[in-house]
Parts: sequence; C-alpha cells; structure tokens
Amino acid sequence: MTAQIVEGKSIAEGIYTELRREISELMRQTGQRPVLVSVYVGSNPAIEVYIRSQHRIARSLGIEYRWYHLPDNADEREVLRRLHQLNADTEVTGVILQLSLPSHLRPSVLVNPVNH
Repeated sequence: MTAQIVEGKSIAEGIYTELRREISELMRQTGQRPVLVSVYVGSNPAIEVYIRSQHRIARSLGIEYRWYHLPDNADEREVLRRLHQLNADTEVTGVILQLSLPSHLRPSVLVNPVNH
C-alpha cells in the first residue's frame, strides 16, 4: 500500500463550510442559534488549550460556546447538579463533559447524564 499525503486543512475547511451551511439552515428553521456548553473539572493546561480551540471553532461556525469550570475538589454530586441544570436549559443544544476528570470522579457516572 502506498502512502498518501492528506491535506488536513483543506479537508477541515470543507467540513467547516458544510457545517456553516447546516447551522445556518438550522437557525433559519428554529430561529435560535445553537448553544454548546463545555463542563471542565479540575486544572489541566492541555484541556484549557482544547477549550479555547473549541470556542474559536464554534464561534467561527456561528455556534454560541459557553464553558463552566468546576474546581479539582468538586464532588460527583456537584458535577451532576451542573449537568442536570444544563440538560434542563432549553437554550442549550449540546453539552460536552471534558475528559479526563480528576481521579476521584468516575467518568461512567458523569458521562451518562449528558443527554444533549
């Protein structure tokens, strides 16, 4: 099998162009701008860079992007409470729970409640 060079930027731009079209159509149909919310627990510089990148891309696509930062010592109840609040918020169209989580939190417990 021969190696093939892939132009990642041009592929990504094609995807972004299609997403912009779909988001514009969604906004026309619903009269609402999509809202994506990220929940981040703890302190991890790599995740913070990733969140900034998500924010930049979302904004360029016409998506409102919000994030909530919970401290390292947040317990599962506190994270679940925030996730349930976001699930109940009719403005929110998508929720991302940023992984990895601090070691005292169980992803299996916290990922399942995300229903957007």
